[in-house]
Amino acid sequence: MSNETAPGNPGPRPNSLNANQDPAHPNTSQGYFVMVPVSLFGKVPVRSIGVYAALRSFACGTESCSPTEADVADRLDVSADTVGRARRDLINAKAITVAVGKGANGGRYEYTFAASGGRWAKLPSALLGRVSPTEIGIYAVLRSFEGHQGCYPKVETLARRAGIGQRQVQRYLRNLCTAKVIDVVGRVNDQQRTTSNFYYFPDLRLTAQLTADMTPTSPQIRHRVDRKCDTQTRTNNQNLYPEQAGWSAAVPRNPLADGSSEGLWPASRPPGDHLVVPGENAVGPGDHLVDSVVAPGESFGDHLVNSKENILVAPGDHLANHLVAPGDRRGGQSDRTGGQLDHRGDHRAGRGDHSDGWSDHRGNPTPEQDLDTNDSQVRESLIDSLVNLMAEKSAALGRNAPNQSKRESWSKSARRILFSDQRDYGEVYSLLDKAMTDHYWSGRIKNLFTFAENYDQIRDEFNKRPPRHMNQERREKRRAQRIETASTPVKKEHVSLGLTRLSDL
Repeated sequence: MSNETAPGNPGPRPNSLNANQDPAHPNTSQGYFVMVPVSLFGKVPVRSIGVYAALRSFACGTESCSPTEADVADRLDVSADTVGRARRDLINAKAITVAVGKGANGGRYEYTFAASGGRWAKLPSALLGRVSPTEIGIYAVLRSFEGHQGCYPKVETLARRAGIGQRQVQRYLRNLCTAKVIDVVGRVNDQQRTTSNFYYFPDLRLTAQLTADMTPTSPQIRHRVDRKCDTQTRTNNQNLYPEQAGWSAAVPRNPLADGSSEGLWPASRPPGDHLVVPGENAVGPGDHLVDSVVAPGESFGDHLVNSKENILVAPGDHLANHLVAPGDRRGGQSDRTGGQLDHRGDHRAGRGDHSDGWSDHRGNPTPEQDLDTNDSQVRESLIDSLVNLMAEKSAALGRNAPNQSKRESWSKSARRILFSDQRDYGEVYSLLDKAMTDHYWSGRIKNLFTFAENYDQIRDEFNKRPPRHMNQERREKRRAQRIETASTPVKKEHVSLGLTRLSDL
């Protein structure tokens, strides 16, 4: 379709970055953009287009890459099974070819992208993990209509190119607009009648402060499925034991998970007074830690502490018998990789007698406790409490355990909920607990960013109705079926063995 701007209508905005990419080598950018061939639209589901873009992001200046399913799933924030299904669709469409890698990539699948001499759609790499793979595919279809005069295709045209219905396209466009990925402006024709909208792509806003480190991930041992695990998660041998594989673990990127339109904090700019960098020591030299909180990941030996009263042990620290001498480091045996703890022996953080109400059985602050939110250590303890609750509820639903980058993204969203939006900690903790056990919201909240975006709606809904526990509803339904089956007599018709068709002989 032609992209000619009608008189009196808004034109293209000068806020798009130029990738300056050669169509023959679409991955030669600085890492800000990923290129998707337009010829792929309509051949595969829209969700598979988003997975294709994630695979392209691992190929830096080459036409092949070798990430694992777990790497792609972490970058898109989806399950490994979703990546596997999309990979089969891409192989059937001859968009990629898969072979077992050799040499440095031995034991891994190596993906080679098919050559395409047509047009390409440009996607910011910050979209990966910010929206769903289906919405990434719709974004690619929409971006393919971008011209020198702007982008204003009809919804019917978008649906025809994507191979889905118009209502689905409208819903995905609404989600992209809500996530501040696109801007929509109404448009009228020469007869002053409403026509297709103008779509703007704020590339500068999405790629602000985004690191351009697109180094491919290190080779890993092929994944295995732990079918005996209660959560039924897909694990990876090299992620569990990186020193045995002989390769350094990949550092996943963290694109704009906090939902703000201004990007990540730059390295040269310190956060404001209302933010505290995770792991930073907010206690000055010589400060006494009695009547205060120990930050996660810190050791009591760094400070002068010789009292054991009114000390709150945050998640991630060990305090044997709540008694620490000056210069003594306790808790050094705890495993802090990935934010998880390995509780052994008597070193159990937060499992003592907490009759004063400062912490629960997991060492987290209780919602009923009136904590001083001006203290940076208390802030970090509250943030870790919400992140741990989200991880616990996600594991109960059978989802993968969050890695370090995902926990950092959840921490940013938790900081936004508690301090930027100025929510009450007790209300947020209780509402998250209800939402992750509700039959409806537990399937829609995959991270704390989604919880923050729908906070008011969830709160208003639970004010009208109690949470519907899916396990309880299923048990009651099965129990009612068993009672009905046991109380209803089975009627069996008596079938005789007489000869009824002798006349036909």
